[in-house]
Amino acid sequence: MQRRISAWLQQENIKSMSLYAASLLMMKGTSLIMLPFMATYLTPSEFGHLELLSVTTVFFSLLVGLAMHENLYRFIGTLQKENERYAKVCELCTASLATSFILALLLASLFFAFFQSATAITSQQALLILIVISVEAPLAICLAWLRLNNKAWVFFKVSLVTLITQISLIVWILTTSPSVTLIFAVGALCTVCQTVYLYIHNRFRIQLPTFVNHKHYLKYASPLMLSAIVAFGLSGAERWIIAEAHPLETLGIYAVAAKFALALGILIQPFHMWWMPKRFELLETQGRNKVVYHTQQGISALCILGVSVTWVSQCFIMVALPNTYHLASQLVSICIIIMLLKELTELLNIGVLYAQRTQGLFYINIVATVTALSLAWSLKGAGVAAILLCLCLGQFIRILLVTYMSQSLYRLPYNTKPLVALVIISIIFISSGWFNSSVQVAVLMSVMQPLIIAMFLYKAGFIKVHPKATKGNEQENRMEHTL
Repeated sequence: MQRRISAWLQQENIKSMSLYAASLLMMKGTSLIMLPFMATYLTPSEFGHLELLSVTTVFFSLLVGLAMHENLYRFIGTLQKENERYAKVCELCTASLATSFILALLLASLFFAFFQSATAITSQQALLILIVISVEAPLAICLAWLRLNNKAWVFFKVSLVTLITQISLIVWILTTSPSVTLIFAVGALCTVCQTVYLYIHNRFRIQLPTFVNHKHYLKYASPLMLSAIVAFGLSGAERWIIAEAHPLETLGIYAVAAKFALALGILIQPFHMWWMPKRFELLETQGRNKVVYHTQQGISALCILGVSVTWVSQCFIMVALPNTYHLASQLVSICIIIMLLKELTELLNIGVLYAQRTQGLFYINIVATVTALSLAWSLKGAGVAAILLCLCLGQFIRILLVTYMSQSLYRLPYNTKPLVALVIISIIFISSGWFNSSVQVAVLMSVMQPLIIAMFLYKAGFIKVHPKATKGNEQENRMEHTL
């Protein structure tokens, strides 16, 4: 058995996903890792202010980034000649950097001219946001290039250095002079340093694409950018509604719950990072069944992780955080359901992207987002839970429409009934966390419910364990499974 497990772990995709898991935990999980420490030094109101800066940065990064990295997956990653791939990625990264910088300057001019006095964001904080959004899109391309070329170790090393730098600076700031602006500045500094280093490491040169190629990239990516902005209404804009209707303290408590939903996103990202750049290439070379196999892998893992994160989060909040943040343990359940539905949609939209019908995603996101935000705005006085339930409805509408459109454009033979049952069971288990206020119950459920889901996956045929003989120098048995 040990040899089988060892052989399974030596598979290239498993090693890559393991490195990406560690890297993502370090790159995007710093705020979660530092949560107990930051909660000790920052009040919920200060935490809410920091969340407001973060969500504003995310929104404008989407806007000025134009989703240019999606072109790398769809058009450059499928090229066979290395020289051609390299030339195209240099053009794409240069175009992205120039476009982001110009759009960021335009937005900064509008802010200082018309909106500075109407927001809680200071001039210093606005400048920091400007810096981050100028380099976010090129950074996404640099990181995607590493993944496309299977440079998982480089990705890991960059993440480790970033983690050490970020934690060291945040601890120093919190223990000497706690400041929301300084903490936010640490993130901006790390983003710039990562971009500069990876640009040099990848040996990218400054090379603008032709007008025709640039137009082609924008035509494909712009609908995805608009779709992402609209989808932001279901995974970010609710913070603005909460900040409008409630004190920043309430936003700070919600932000803590949202961090643990982010943990679910981080834990499934290694699979995304390995799978997303390869899915179209695999579809063309190995066919639909192989794509279905890996997609169902991701869905199964996502459901188990969602249930586990719900109960572990409750334990953590009730044990490790000050009493002023304990209300977040109840909100975690709804936040994780929202994240679960969001990630499921990303896994199931292969047909839409492969058929290059990205405008369809835009219209779907408009319907889901307008419905959710309209209801959330009308119910904003009813509390944070009511706002979040409106977002759940929006995500549910989105996954139904995206799945239907994807299957209509390019049908994939999913094992539909077991998949639907798996998702329903997982949502029921996660929802049960809303009614819990006991650490002991949370510990018990964190073990029992994932085991029940694993048993269901085995019975439904999603988990298969059997030895498989291999020929060659290594006469070993391997473990083959769908998780």
